[in-house]
Amino acid sequence: MFSRQVRITIDAPPEAVFDYVSDFTQHPEWSQAPMSVQVSDGPIAPGWTFQTHGEGKWAKVSAKGTVTAYQRPSLITYRIDAVTDRTYV
Repeated sequence: MFSRQVRITIDAPPEAVFDYVSDFTQHPEWSQAPMSVQVSDGPIAPGWTFQTHGEGKWAKVSAKGTVTAYQRPSLITYRIDAVTDRTYV
């Protein structure tokens, strides 16, 4: 299983930072590769889903993810359930 943890210091209230990072519709703003995100309705909670479509240097990838834990303002985890499309360019 792949796991990634990153720590940085940001001069902002924890709730504001958490809300921004956990808002999947904002991910294209800070993604290294062009991407789009569609999210399920309702508030983020375990079981909430999202779909991503991205284009990197060598491939186009679509994937479906599910939030597995959510505790505002300190924890969000998710898993990618399925890579629904992978096209090498």
